[in-house]
Amino acid sequence: FKVSMNRSSTPNSAVIEAFNLNPTSIALAQDPTSVVEVRVGYDVPLLIFRGNPVKDGVRLDRQGTDTVLRIEAQDGGRAYRSARVSVGYSTNTTAQQVFDAVAEQMGLPQGTIRVPADVTFPRGITLNGPARDVLDRLSTSLGCEWFVRDGVLQFVGAGEDTGESAVVFSATAGNLIGSPTPKDDEKLEVKAL
Repeated sequence: FKVSMNRSSTPNSAVIEAFNLNPTSIALAQDPTSVVEVRVGYDVPLLIFRGNPVKDGVRLDRQGTDTVLRIEAQDGGRAYRSARVSVGYSTNTTAQQVFDAVAEQMGLPQGTIRVPADVTFPRGITLNGPARDVLDRLSTSLGCEWFVRDGVLQFVGAGEDTGESAVVFSATAGNLIGSPTPKDDEKLEVKAL
């Protein structure tokens, strides 16, 4: 598998290859409503990706004697692609009330949510359209960022973290293979077991 993560409203993505699955597992992956998870580890596997296959993103191929199921997925992909929002208030409304209504209509569980408490819309507000566009407009007006991580909606101040723990790779933990390789845009490529 290969998981690409970012901290923008563009969904995280994964390409997963599974070899020689039984027909039931293949059928489950081909269901357009399926949720795909990648977990790593032995004792208590750690979730590193949860998402939905993209349209035409599930393919069955042959490699010699093996059958390979290839899945391209996006974190929160179904909600990102299809959720629509229609929210309207005609009177003084808090940013939290607006965010709560938008998040509920998007249909994703909420994770770390930090909506500025002191912001109100004194003349009300109307937001309508694809949920991703509405969240972009709302986050820009509030000086915040939104993203989906493991199927959970996150909304934090610009540059803030969610307070979640990170996967740790070091010489003594994480079964690191070789050294991290610097990539463009302050990214690192890490290989591990």
